[in-house]
Amino acid sequence: MSSSGNESDVTPICASTRLIVALDVPSVEEARSIIETLGDDANFYKIGIQLQVVTGVDQLITDIIDSGKQVFLDYKIGDIGASMKANIRSSALRGISFMTIQGGADLTDEIMRDALDGRIDGSPKIFCVTVLTSIDDDQLARLHGGKTVSEMVLERARKAAKWGCDGVICSGWEVASIKNNVCTDLLAITPGVRPKGAESGDQRRVITPANAIISGADYLVVGRPIVSHPDRKSAANSIIEEMQEAFDDRIKHSS
Repeated sequence: MSSSGNESDVTPICASTRLIVALDVPSVEEARSIIETLGDDANFYKIGIQLQVVTGVDQLITDIIDSGKQVFLDYKIGDIGASMKANIRSSALRGISFMTIQGGADLTDEIMRDALDGRIDGSPKIFCVTVLTSIDDDQLARLHGGKTVSEMVLERARKAAKWGCDGVICSGWEVASIKNNVCTDLLAITPGVRPKGAESGDQRRVITPANAIISGADYLVVGRPIVSHPDRKSAANSIIEEMQEAFDDRIKHSS
């Protein structure tokens, strides 16, 4: 972003390109129905663990990419360097835009150096999962010897930056801290997004679309508030409108 104060120097952000719709549904047929319903209003789709082993998902991924839209593979991979490199390289050749690695896995600097060598011309972008948005401080303390969520998120974000990852997956509660204390250029994808009045479900660290953007999130992953809504297109457009207003406001105040 420009520091000159001239708003014409700031590149506008199109919110529809920053919304990642999570295809967290049990079948390829339903995923295709969602994509058809959203049409040109949505340009980015997440393929998570629910769809990864379903018959027909490979062709679904190809069709999304061939239609000019982007795919985020939420694989959360964590393995030996050679295996991760091969997975990332194959994804690059497929035209995958984003992938995830598991920040809580036993990943060394050497493993990650080998793994990230699988990218081709910087693609796909690799994001490190920090702490799942379904986890709160009490749960994390039992798992990791008293560490808070914010402490663990920053620890894993620092590793991601050191490794050369493109960004992190974190809740909107931690975005500002990562940008301020780790790296402003580290991209942040925020799940656990819920419009006002929506049920949080199994998510603990939820945030509204606007507040996530204001906090510094670069992309939002939204699943149930869209895919479980009786009017999916209207739900998606409402979120995009809220995101766009927040992006415009963020740019205005940074100029």
